[in-house]
Amino acid sequence: MERDPVAIHATAVRPTPRAPQPQPQRAGNGWGVRLLDLLDEVGPVPPVTAFLGRAEDGGPLLLRLVNPEVAHVLVAGSGTGGAGALMRAIAISLALRNRQAWLQVVLLDLRGQSFTPLAALPHLLLPIVQDADRATDALEWLVETMQARRGRKETLPHIVIFVDELAELVNGAGQRAAVALHRLLQHGHEAGIHLIAATQRPAAPALSTLLHGHFPVRLVGRLTSAEEAQAATGRAQSGAEQIHGYGEFIAVAAGRMTRFQAAGWMLEAGV
Repeated sequence: MERDPVAIHATAVRPTPRAPQPQPQRAGNGWGVRLLDLLDEVGPVPPVTAFLGRAEDGGPLLLRLVNPEVAHVLVAGSGTGGAGALMRAIAISLALRNRQAWLQVVLLDLRGQSFTPLAALPHLLLPIVQDADRATDALEWLVETMQARRGRKETLPHIVIFVDELAELVNGAGQRAAVALHRLLQHGHEAGIHLIAATQRPAAPALSTLLHGHFPVRLVGRLTSAEEAQAATGRAQSGAEQIHGYGEFIAVAAGRMTRFQAAGWMLEAGV
């Protein structure tokens, strides 16, 4: 069942819960929403649907990456904002609900700590990449893959690229990385390739061009200034700089905002 446009403007799937669920609560040092509980609660969902957490009304909030109104996702949050933890939960939910024939995953871990727990995922198209130059090589290969897929009629697995940290990738590899990212953001969705990129520095000058109009969905956690909040959400006075952290996020899409509590894997700490 598609959710009405109040939250993510028809980009989210909001299935009917199997039983009444409590309102999301923030734990003192981590998440009050367990990913495994959401997975157990929700029935079948369309392929390549990511689990985000619970909206303010307590209902599960899911995101269909194949929806053209989604395509690519920015995740922003600093310190205890929990961007890395949310990225892990999204990746795990996709892997647990999609066969390898439907989904392949690329992990570009420039922080060197975000995706280590996911190293054994069978969906990995490449080993985890932690170097900016090698990550850029992978992006350029994915651009070639995107071009090779054009015009092909057979069903191919969707490829989801996770990047953490986006600013570090662009600063480390320069124009090569920026060009490859730009091409994937422009045309990747048409070839079944989706980018989910995290940053703690959305106002970094290196990201200004990439962020402008290229991420239809933005999941924004705690940020340290109104400038960063505006860069991350794409709108003024979003209030994202006032979020407490520890898994509290605002989902922004089609000019609409929805507050939600992110799902955490094993109620992990917000890193």
